[in-house]
Order: sequence, then structure tokens, then C-alpha cells
Amino acid sequence: MSAAMGTRATDRRAIKIMRLHGAAINHLSCLGDLVVTGGADGLVRFYDSMLRMSAWFEDLGAGPVSCVSFATKGQARPWAKMQMQRFVAPSFIVSTTSGKLLAVSSESFNDPDPDFLSGAELLLESPTACISDISAHPLRPDLVMLDARQSRLLRWDLVKHVCQASRQLPPKYKASKVMLSRDGSFLVLGGGAGHVVVLKGDSLEDVVVLKNTKHPIVR
Repeated sequence: MSAAMGTRATDRRAIKIMRLHGAAINHLSCLGDLVVTGGADGLVRFYDSMLRMSAWFEDLGAGPVSCVSFATKGQARPWAKMQMQRFVAPSFIVSTTSGKLLAVSSESFNDPDPDFLSGAELLLESPTACISDISAHPLRPDLVMLDARQSRLLRWDLVKHVCQASRQLPPKYKASKVMLSRDGSFLVLGGGAGHVVVLKGDSLEDVVVLKNTKHPIVR
């Protein structure tokens, strides 16, 4: 069939092209049955497998979205879905390129408060200029933030609103992604130069540095 169409079996082509945001999509992930997007237009949206919009959070007012992180509660794979015409998903944290962190209640989509349309609470205006990636602690009100521009890593207490630990990373890592483990005891950094760095979750000290490729680690 491929030969009849003038293509090879290994060729890849788009079968559906849709505009999901009015600006660049900075965050793209899957959560259960849904696709999650965060855009430079400041919006967070959820789509089903056919890219039909299922839920949207469009009154955040905190600037361009850079990352979205969901509360896992220790789950290996948190999930989201539409159930009985209701949006069911973990609450989540949104980081923006203006250095703001928001806690967003997913339930606010189902039962919006007229005086609190966004369902979002401002957690902090970060001491770092740009938050490139974040990862929420699965068991504690802690958050790890990465500023890729300044190669800076911070662990933030969301209750006391203080920085509990910080680390200036070696520029050679070109760190761009961060992820906490399921119990929060360690975290992993992915770098643009192919480095994978495992660090202690509390002190942010290196445990092991791996480099098996020259290509960027994107997730």
C-alpha cells in the first residue's frame, strides 16, 4: 500500500493538524486518557485522544505557561478523564515564564466560583527570573524548580514560602528537565548535552552523573 501511494513504510506524515493554542505550546504531556497543553498565551487545556477540548483553564492571568505538574499522591501514573460529563483529574501546579507558581484546583472547572473563576491560588513569585520546569513532591508540600537559563535548582516549601535548598548547577549539564521520584527521596535532571543527573531530594547533592548520548534529554 505504501508503494502504491509513492511512500516508504518508514515515512511519517501528519494525519491531523489542529491549532490548539493561539501561541507557542510550551508544555505537552499525557495524563491518563487526556492530552495536556500549556501555552505562551497563558492557557492550560485538556484534550481527548481526538484532540477535542475537554477542559480548559483560561483565567489564570499569570503570564505564559512554561510547565504543568500534577499532584500524584504516590501514584505511578496519575490520570485524568471525563466521567459523567465531569472533569476528573488531580489538582496541578502551573509555572510561568514570569516566575510565578499557581496551584489550580481541577474541580473548579466543574463548579466554578463566580468570584474565583480561575480556581488558581498564587503560591509564589519565584526568586528566580524564569521557571523552566517544576516537579511537585508526591508526599509533602514541596516543589523543585529549575531555572535553565541560570542553571539554578531550588527546593521550595509551599507552606512556609521559603527556599529550603538551592544549587548552582555546572553549565556543562545544560539542565532543562527535572523530575522527582515517587517517594521524593531523589530527583533526576535531564540535560541538553545528554547528561542524566541523579540528585538527593533534600540536599540536591549529586548521587551519580550519567552521559550515554550527545543528544538532549527531553523527558
